[in-house]
Amino acid sequence: MTATIFEPVVDIDSASRPETLLDIWERYSTHLLSKPDIDKARQKLRSTQTALLRYTLPGMGGPVPLSERLSPNEIVAGLKFAESVKLVQFQSAIAVLEAVIQKLQADHPQQHSEPEKNWEVDFQNLLKRNKHYLSQLWNWVNEQGWFELSNAQKPKAEKYRFHEKVEGKVPLRLCKMTQRTQAVKDSGESTNNLVDSPDNLVESPKPKNTPARQDVFALGKVIGDSINPALQTQLEDFQIYMQSGSMGEPLRQVSVKMHLDHVLRILGWLYRVEGVPLDDLRLEKLVPWVKLCISVENLESLDQWAIQSWFAREQAKRVAGSIEATVNKYFKWQDSRIPGNPATHPSSKLQQVTAWLAVAKFIYRFETDQDERDNFEDIPAIQRLRKLSRTLTKQSKHTPKVMSTAAKMVQWPVLLEAVERLRLEAELDRCPIGGIKRPQTAQGQSMQRFLLLSFMSIMPPDRQRTYRELLIGRTLVKGQLVGAIFTPQNLMAEPQNAKWYIHLEEPDYKTGNTYGSWWGEVPNVNYSDGKTFYGYIEQWLTQWRQIFVPKHEYFFTQPHGKPMSDHAITYLVKSTLYRLLHIPMTPHILRDSFVTYLYEQNVPAHILESVALAMHHSRRIQSKVYNQQEQFDKLRSSFSLSLQLVQQVVTKRV
Repeated sequence: MTATIFEPVVDIDSASRPETLLDIWERYSTHLLSKPDIDKARQKLRSTQTALLRYTLPGMGGPVPLSERLSPNEIVAGLKFAESVKLVQFQSAIAVLEAVIQKLQADHPQQHSEPEKNWEVDFQNLLKRNKHYLSQLWNWVNEQGWFELSNAQKPKAEKYRFHEKVEGKVPLRLCKMTQRTQAVKDSGESTNNLVDSPDNLVESPKPKNTPARQDVFALGKVIGDSINPALQTQLEDFQIYMQSGSMGEPLRQVSVKMHLDHVLRILGWLYRVEGVPLDDLRLEKLVPWVKLCISVENLESLDQWAIQSWFAREQAKRVAGSIEATVNKYFKWQDSRIPGNPATHPSSKLQQVTAWLAVAKFIYRFETDQDERDNFEDIPAIQRLRKLSRTLTKQSKHTPKVMSTAAKMVQWPVLLEAVERLRLEAELDRCPIGGIKRPQTAQGQSMQRFLLLSFMSIMPPDRQRTYRELLIGRTLVKGQLVGAIFTPQNLMAEPQNAKWYIHLEEPDYKTGNTYGSWWGEVPNVNYSDGKTFYGYIEQWLTQWRQIFVPKHEYFFTQPHGKPMSDHAITYLVKSTLYRLLHIPMTPHILRDSFVTYLYEQNVPAHILESVALAMHHSRRIQSKVYNQQEQFDKLRSSFSLSLQLVQQVVTKRV
């Protein structure tokens, strides 16, 4: 072992394959120090050394340094341990580094002497910096062909079975299932990362600064944007208005956010395309205001009041026409924004008009006469937008989707097999390759993935909000339900017989005002190795969940301890199923898959009725929305019945 890591090692047989991490390090040092810029090489080695000895080897069972700056003794101890790390173990180094830094972040004290410092950002930068240098070392080893040789010498059974590499499969962030291209920020170009089917996904170069989805033009999403104070106040008041119930009933947070997102996109279009200055942007640019409530008190006669009211109504009608023209102009621009893309589906346009309607109600909230007309029926702008909504609703029924939902589904038994694979993965405390002990955070996340997909499959799958907001002791309870009476476990005479239930009240789910209080018993699945689902729930609550130091009482948690957001839980499901099944299924697609499978199996009507109630919707919605059978499959039963009737007659005559 060398006295200092920066001195090149001589007499290395470069033709032989290194056996240990120390061998790799010595060869990498020699490789870098042979470069002309020796100072740059030394700096790179110092940074790589920190990533390796400070943030990777501790996750492999090596010595744990006391601070970020390594002491000479810690360097010697780390290199000595590196001599025991085999080449095959180093293949998982990047994942180990990520887990170690995540653990450091989770263990970081919440109250710090510098509360104004953003420690979450600091840890993200720490991970990014060290992962960068470790990846360069890892890639260099891979370029030498040493990993491939190492894998070839290993029995196939030792491969980490749940992370198999699929030829041609691209990362989830590049996975596209339609031929729709995406705009590039601050550019008139577009990029096409799309392919014909999930089985033939091909990655194409992704340009830098590619924005997310439609936010390329949304106001406030581009560097340099500013929302003027008057508009900011309006947006805040608009949000409060939507949540207050003044439009009929309080909108759920997800609907409020969706409306605000659409409004910001329309405002961004007004600024970037229509040339409206930032300082002039107001909600009245979407829906101009006309005074319709004419007070008779300040007028000399009723005739004068009637004339002014008539002129106000005529002006309001003209404004309604101009609003419709603006909406259609926005749609036309949206459809032609990226050449070659199919037009926006009417159902998507309907969502945008719904947001426009919410703005109109906000703008005219003091102009409607609630004593004479209900639900803004006296406001021409709102009536015109509602007419447009009805037109789009009809169009959406007859316009095929950009991609059939059925193409994003798998057969339900295939999904159940994937969930069982997740269970086996959660049981692994060591990676089959090299026997490396898995970090607790990695094993804990495996357990959470298994539990989440299990909740979505051992019961008729609910909307993702139910699982995201599972609150221990309130919406997820343990005890005994007899009739309408629930007894908590601690009050039961035989607490060992307690069961888990999901209990939702009206505000807890989308259709709560229709179906009211809802109870669903969580089945206690018995697995082939003697384990039970209840056992996994208890194991999660008493052991694995605590690893992430959650700052809340929700059942599921993000790795940094925050509650699950709708995007986080959706991505968790998509990424997990994309890894296992190679299709990015969302929680909503799970609902479609389950219902479609039941219809394919021709289950009795009373079971379909029970499933509809369990999934919080009607049989009509179940058949019309969630059943994604192709027309040919739906017709099969009627064709079979016709054949059966004919066959009976023919057989009798013979």
